[in-house]
Parts: sequence; structure tokens; C-alpha cells
Amino acid sequence: MDAKQDILDMALEALQAATGLIGKTTPDARLTIRKEDQEATYWVEVKPTISEIMAVQAKQRFDLAQRQGLIVTRFVPTHLARKLRALDIQFTDTVGNAYINNPPFFVFTYGNKPTEDGTARTKKGVFTNAGAKVIFALLCQPKLENATYRQIAEVAAVALGTVDTVMKRLQRKQYLLDFGTRGRRLERKRELFERWVDAYAELLRPMQLIGTFKGARDVDWTQVEDVGPLNLWGGEVAAAKLTQYLKPQIVTIYTQRPAKDLIQRFKLTRNPDGNVELREIFWGNQLTTPVANIVPPLLVYADLMATVDPRNIETAKLIYDEYIQGHLRED
Repeated sequence: MDAKQDILDMALEALQAATGLIGKTTPDARLTIRKEDQEATYWVEVKPTISEIMAVQAKQRFDLAQRQGLIVTRFVPTHLARKLRALDIQFTDTVGNAYINNPPFFVFTYGNKPTEDGTARTKKGVFTNAGAKVIFALLCQPKLENATYRQIAEVAAVALGTVDTVMKRLQRKQYLLDFGTRGRRLERKRELFERWVDAYAELLRPMQLIGTFKGARDVDWTQVEDVGPLNLWGGEVAAAKLTQYLKPQIVTIYTQRPAKDLIQRFKLTRNPDGNVELREIFWGNQLTTPVANIVPPLLVYADLMATVDPRNIETAKLIYDEYIQGHLRED
């Protein structure tokens, strides 16, 4: 299970780097790829190695089940990539080779070869994209480590097998102690939090960006209380609401709804240099937020730190002192 999860995580990172397509797994083991407001959903088979015969057999299984299928593997050499395209067998690998033919998406990249950098990424351990989601849920919801793996999967919005993988890795790194019938306990929570903030900025945060837009500069976003159902304030606006200290320059909204709803409500226009960014909520509905209409303070802090802006970092310190520090004390 560990090896296959590593392959899937690395392949999604490589796919985004090569094509801009963002991949997200769901608890029922499907994969959604997205770019801006368009998306396509696949059923996935993860194979450490792949041959033409294995690929044809996988496609037959997908076709029999009437499912749109995608093969995920470590490496597809050029000759096999061309053959799989000719057979219309869709795939992606850990070094950025991919064939995706699912309108509106069409991708065919080949010729990328494994590198030392690609090998090193398997050593991230718990700090993969999926691992970052599970750790976020554990840090935000006290005692969640003692819930069933299925409950943790629902809170973190990841597959059940991912929770098993991450919890084992946390134990190996001694961030999690398992006392059997007496339950589990997170250890070194501050260190785990600090490493999560770094991993979030590097891996997970870029994947959650739906798009950047231009909004009216004269709007006082801190006075907009209700951002709408299934939407939450993040980043600088959330920080301003929590601290009354920061004047937001960039507006961040996390959403589970189609982007068009927010675009229409706030009259946004797509602009790469805009002041409004829409990001996708990456956790489940079971994760409660302590302040209404605002993402968990841990995420507000991480958003601010990721900007590397001195005024945001100063505000992040206030949020840490008020909302986070006590939460990370050892029991």
C-alpha cells in the first residue's frame, strides 16, 4: 500500500508540473483532474511497473465496468507511451509522461526519464499531498487520532488506504504513539505542525488554486460577513477578521462550490495578476472550524507564511499566539 500511494502522489505532482492539470483523489478511490473550471474523473489502477499486455488488460477491465480508466505507474518509456496512445490507453507516470484523452483535456507528453530528483521525492515520507491532508485534519481536530481510520478518512477527505499509510508512517517517525486498547497520541505536535506548514506551501497549496481574479479594489472585504454556503475566508481576509490587525491586499476564498457562483456574486474577472484567489477546500465537511465562515486558524497561519510577506508573517505570529500555540502543547 505504501509503494502504490507513493507512486500515485508522485505521479500527480509530476502531472501538474508538466501540464498544469491538478489531480485529486476521493475516498472512493477515484481521481479527478482539473484545470480552472473544467474537470474529468477517472477510475485508477496503480501499477509499479507496466507492460503493453498489462495495460491492455487494465483497459479491458475498465471497459467491462464501463468506467473511464487511467493507469498510474512509475515510468513509461517513449516506445511504450506511443503504443499506449495508439491503443487509446490513458496513463500518467511519476516523471511527467502522460496520455490523457478526455475532452476538454488532451495531453500527450513523453521522453521524460527518471532522475535523482524523482527518486528523492519518495523520501518525503508522511509529507506528501495526501499525507498533508491527513496531518492537517489530525492537527485541527483534537483527539482525531483515536477515531477509526474510516472516520479520519472522512474528516481528511482522503481514501481509507491513505489513512492507513500515513498513520503507519507517523508511527515510524514517532509522531504518533499507539498504546493499543489505550488509544493513540500525537507527539511532537509543534514540530509536526512546522513541517506541515512547509509541506503545505510546497505541495498542497499550489494544487488547491482554482484561479486568480480581479475584484473591485474599493471593496472592504473584511466587512463582508457572509461569503456564501460552502465557502470560507482564508489568507489575509481571515487573518484580518481574527486579529483586526491586517488590511488585506489579497483576498482568498476557499470553496466547495463551482467557481462561477463566486465569480457572479462578486463580479470577478479572471486575471493572473488579480487580487482575489479562489482555492478548493481540501478537507471533509466533518472538520469543524472554530470561527464561523473562516478556515481553521492553522490554515490561515500557513496561508500567511506562504506569502513570505513581512506584514503577513507578523500577523501570522499573532494568530499562532492566540489560536494555535496552546493547541500544540503536549498532553
